Formats: sequence, structure tokens, C-alpha cells
Amino acid sequence: MSASHRHNGGRSSSTPPESSHSLNRSPLWERDDANGGHGQRERNRRRRPAEYDFAEDEEGSLIQFDRRESATTSELFYDLWFVANLTVFATVHPITEVDALVSFVGYFLLLWNTWFITTTFDARFIHDGILPRLARACHLTVMIGFAIAGAAFDRKELIRSIIKALSLFLVLSRLVLTAQYCLILYGVRHNKRGRRALVVAATLTFIPAIAYLVVGIVSDTSNNRHVIIVWYVVGLLELLGGILHATLSKTLSFEGTHFNERLNLLTLIVLGEGIIILAKNAAKIVEYTYLKGISTYWSPALVGTLFSAGAIIYITYQLYFDWMPQGHHHPHMTPWRHAAWTLIHLPFHAVLVLLSEGSSQWAVWWRAIESYREVEAKLEASVNDNIADSDSTRSSKVAEALKDTAYSIMKKYGSDPEDGSKNSQDLDTAFDDINGLPSSFWDQGMKNTSDPNYRTWVDSYLGVSRTTMNSVSTAFGLSSEDKKDSGTTDGKSAELAAVNSTLVRLHTIFAYLFVSAGIVLMLLMILHILAKRKGWSQFDMLRAAIVFTTGTGLSLVATIKLNPSMLSSFINSPLQLPIILICYFGCLILTHIPVSPAPTNERSDQSEKGVKNVERRSHRTRDPESAVPGRRQRHSSSREEPISGHRRQRGNDNSAYDTDRSAQRKDRPEPNMAERVVDHLWRAVYDLFVPRAERRYDDRGRSRAPAYWV
Repeated sequence: MSASHRHNGGRSSSTPPESSHSLNRSPLWERDDANGGHGQRERNRRRRPAEYDFAEDEEGSLIQFDRRESATTSELFYDLWFVANLTVFATVHPITEVDALVSFVGYFLLLWNTWFITTTFDARFIHDGILPRLARACHLTVMIGFAIAGAAFDRKELIRSIIKALSLFLVLSRLVLTAQYCLILYGVRHNKRGRRALVVAATLTFIPAIAYLVVGIVSDTSNNRHVIIVWYVVGLLELLGGILHATLSKTLSFEGTHFNERLNLLTLIVLGEGIIILAKNAAKIVEYTYLKGISTYWSPALVGTLFSAGAIIYITYQLYFDWMPQGHHHPHMTPWRHAAWTLIHLPFHAVLVLLSEGSSQWAVWWRAIESYREVEAKLEASVNDNIADSDSTRSSKVAEALKDTAYSIMKKYGSDPEDGSKNSQDLDTAFDDINGLPSSFWDQGMKNTSDPNYRTWVDSYLGVSRTTMNSVSTAFGLSSEDKKDSGTTDGKSAELAAVNSTLVRLHTIFAYLFVSAGIVLMLLMILHILAKRKGWSQFDMLRAAIVFTTGTGLSLVATIKLNPSMLSSFINSPLQLPIILICYFGCLILTHIPVSPAPTNERSDQSEKGVKNVERRSHRTRDPESAVPGRRQRHSSSREEPISGHRRQRGNDNSAYDTDRSAQRKDRPEPNMAERVVDHLWRAVYDLFVPRAERRYDDRGRSRAPAYWV
């Protein structure tokens, strides 16, 4: 068998139609070894079952497996279940606490690792049948198991039944993969090299299955935290083992497969999951503004925050695929580069989800801040409108106005102020205390901080304001602690109390938002460096340094939380997401800045290729094998002379063409500084909006806008 992988563009012609439902189709090519292994011929019209006789194959030649250039619908359907699990987890457990963040990282590791080992098998072997479809059903069942376990994955100590269930689902996934590898192993059992590679692959899935089974059994008596750590350790070792085996094995390597396309598609799916989260949070903002009648407009800051969140996802998509070389499904990377490129996608996808989650959560948080301010303004207005009268019923009017305003706000945000709960009782007590204040207090007591009635008024008002604002926090998913702050006496203290009650969660969102934004940029550039082996100019190196510096700077913004005063002023300004957007947009501009490549002359290149072809043909005519009696000479000297003359004529034409172009350039006047700046900006805009495949270039190798651009 041939030692090199041979594959066609798209699906190979020998691949059976997916509608043929045999029990199990072999993913092997059939070869014709009539000439001692030379001149092998692929029989594309039919395939035998994988029952080859390799008894005479003493050297253990490479097994040639069928390859596919693109993913099947079955694989894409499986990917949809992956994003469904991510969406469910992010919906049930918004990442607003450190515990939720840690739980997400562990859950994502197990989910991504399960997707990876299943995808590696799909990329290596292409076949359809009853058994493969049953195996796919088992893998989808495992995804359902992840959805079930994800509902309780935010706790510090998981429920034992959840640990058992998820362990059994992980065991099922690995055992099914082991059985699938064994089926392929049976087909190549006579080939030493293929048998050894498949035994290793089956072992790498069977050993983790035993480990997960032990975890499910031991969870009855062991500490749940230790059991969860075993999950993560086994998952990492399994992932590293699979990548290492694909790197070292020539039989089961990723070369010639569509595995890179699957990773690219998964990146799109992860970005889509971020869009889903953003859309849900935007719908929540619409509900608590227009639909509930709370507000009739969106502030420019809120609009800018939502726009920035969506633009960050869009620019991330552009950077990922713009920094992939052409033909990104099969970039020419060495095995170790490809291993690193594959492994980096795990943290990249994790921080990409965190970036999307943090951006959308920050939009919700900014709307909550605006709601706090609106609530405080309405409560103050209800008090000021009723203390202007000089009658003796001012206290009862103030209490009634506060009650009506607070109840109206709480009902709009989904809370029931009359449900008999502790908050409802506290509100009634506060209203009674305000109603019992003397009428003279509103004339003199409001300015006398030493008056005992003043302390009663402050405590009662803050209690009403705090309870009302807590309903806002609950509506937006920012639950707050109900702590009284009786030491504050100014009118803005209610708003600060509501903000401080959710400050811990806010700091968590702020920290992982900027850290993930910086890490995403740096990992994007690392993936670009690994995928692009050649063609690095000085500008490319400068751009890489700028991107790394920008990513590091964004990550270090999270250290502002060490300075409380600076953090407070920064959080209360709508600049967080716009700052990230500006940095990302700057990196996108750097990607599309026109850089003049080395001048090339297409005609001279064609001439050089023609001369090389002539020399190659001349070499073949001088080949001693051409003198063998009975062998027809494919290239005669009679054909060589006209070709050489034709090439010489084209070479003379090229020389004249270059002379004319040089003379034209000399006749042109030198542009002044303003014309150069305008020309440079015009080329930058042209290169930014026109795909590379559609760009036109002038004789100097610079981008040239077509006529309809002018």
C-alpha cells in the first residue's frame, strides 16, 4: 500500500451514498497491487468489506483510509447538541459568581473533551450503516446526559446521584468509541502497522471508561470534591493522549481529514452561542423597559453597550477566519504545530464563551444601574411632591405616596409586595413609621440630624428604597443581599446600597470580562502564528507584537479592582465594552492595512515556468530510459525547438513591456504629501471592505481600486 494519504477534493468518488444502510461499511480503500506495490490503482466503483489478506505484507505498509473534505450532516447535527448544552448551562447558571465560573470551566472541559474524542473518530473514518447510526444515537444520549447534569453543576459539592449519572454517561461514550475502534481493528487485523495504531486508539478510550466507572462507584463513600478533581484529571490526560497519538501516528493522523474544518465549525458554533446569550439578555432588557411600561426609550449609553457587545463577537469572528491561511481546512502545519493548534482551541473556546457571557451580562448590568437611578428619582419625587403642603396630614400623604410608588415599581419588575413575606412586612413597618412622624418634622426635622425622628425617617426611607431596588436586581438576575446600612444618611445612599449589595458579583463579571477579552486576542494571534509558517514580513511581526501588547493590556485592566475608588468611578461609566471594542477594531484595522508585497511580474513568472517546463522536457528526452527499445518517447526534439523559440519570443515581449512601464513611471510627476496620505487612506478603506480574492493590484504590487470605486 502507498505510504502517502491520497484524497480528493470534496467527497471521494468511492464513498457510498449515505442512504445505503449496510450493517457496517468499511472506511478502507481497495488497492490493486499487481506490479509489486508500484502503479497501485484505486478501484472507485466498488469496495469489498474490510477483509483484506495482508499475510504477505511483512513490512506493515500504511493503511489507506477513506477521507472526507467536509463534515457530514450527521456530524453537524452532533455539533448542535454541543451548543445546546452550552446554552442551557449559561441560561440556568449565569456566570456572576466565582463558584459559577469555576463550575463552568470544569463543565466545559468535560463537554469539550467528549466532543473532541468523538470528532477524532468521525474525522478518521468515514462510513455509514446501521451500527454507525446506533453509535451516533449513543453519543447523542451522552449529550442529553450532559444537559441533565448541567442543571446541578453550579454547586460546590455535586449531588451524588448527579455524579453517578454523569459518570455513567461518560463511561457509555468511551465504551461506544472503543467498540467502534474495535470494528475498524477487525477489518485491518492482518496489517501490523494499522493493527498497532488502532489498538492504541481503542486503549486510549477504554482506560478512561474504567476510570469514570470507578468514580461513579466510589462517589457513595468518598468526598465529592475529590471525585470531581478525578473527572478533570482524567479528562485532561485523555485529551493529551488523543492529541499525542494523532501526532505520532501516521495511520491515524489528522492529515488529509476534515478535522480542522470541524474545529472551525465549532468556533462558529461557540460564537453563535454567544449571540444567543446576547439576544436573550437584550430581550430581557426590552421586557423591563418597553413591555412593562417602565421606560419609553433607551439611553445612548445602553444602546452603545449593546452595540459593542454584538460588535465584539462579530470582530472576533473576522479575526479568527482572517488570520487563517487560505485553504484553512488543511493548513500545512507540521504534526507538532498541528497538535498545539488543536490543543489551544480548548482554552480559546472557553474564554470565548466567557467573553460573550461577560459582554451580555455587562449590558444587563448597565440597564440595572439605570433602573436604580430611575427608582431613586421616582421615590424622591413622591416625597418632595407631598411635603410642600402645610397641612397636618403630610406624614400620611408621604407614606401613602411612597407606598403607591414602591408597590407600582415592584409589580412592574415581577415582585409581589403584598405576599406576606418578610420584605412585605418590613415595608408595612416602614410605612407605619413614616405615617407616625409629626407634621412639624417636615419643616424643621429634615435639617436637624440630631432629631430622633430624623433617624426614624432615614431608616424607614432606606428600607423602602432598598427593598424596591432589590426587586430590580432580582428581575435582572443580579440577586442582592438584604443588608441595612443605617450609617448612611444622604439621599443617594439607597442607590449605593443596592449597588454595593451586588458589588461582589459585579467585580467577578468585570474581572473575567477583561481577562477573557485579552486572552482571546492573544490566543487568536498564537493560532495565527501556528497556522502560518511562511510569508512573515516585518509588518506581520510588528502586528503580532501589537496584538500581544493589546491583549496583555486588556487583561491588566482587571487589576483596577484593587483600587476601590478608581473601580467605582470606572464601573459607573459606560466605557467598559467600548474600550474592548476599540481595541478589537484596531486589531482588525491592522489586519487589513495595505502592505506592498514584493513586486511581481505575472508574465515573467509565466516565462520562468515555461523555461523550467522546457528544461524538464529536455531532461526527460535525455533520460536513459527513453532509449529502451520498444518504449515510445513522449517528448521529441522536434517539439522542443518550437517551444523554446516561443518562450524566447515571450521573454523579449516581457522586456519591452517592462521598459514601457518604467518609462511611464518616469513620466509621472511625484505626488505631494497630501496626495500620498489620501492615496494611503483610500487603499486602506479598499482593502478593509474588499475580500482578498477580489482585490486588484497595480504594477508595483499595491492594491488598486476598480473603476466603480472612484
